[in-house]
Amino acid sequence: MKIRLDQLAQQLIDDGFSSREIDSDKLVNKIIQVLADKDFFNNLHDEMTLIEDEKNQPSNREEYLERIGEF
Repeated sequence: MKIRLDQLAQQLIDDGFSSREIDSDKLVNKIIQVLADKDFFNNLHDEMTLIEDEKNQPSNREEYLERIGEF
């Protein structure tokens, strides 16, 4: 998933925000809502799960046998 800043900026301007509000809670909440609408958080969850699963994979046969209690 790619986030196009130009499209996000245009959407925010179309919704009545300006660059002067960049640190406002209202703008931050709007950005979070836009990301949620684009399934950002579900995609982020999936990516994090993949990384965590890869970290937990045994790196060799010995480690695998240890994990299943056969070593």
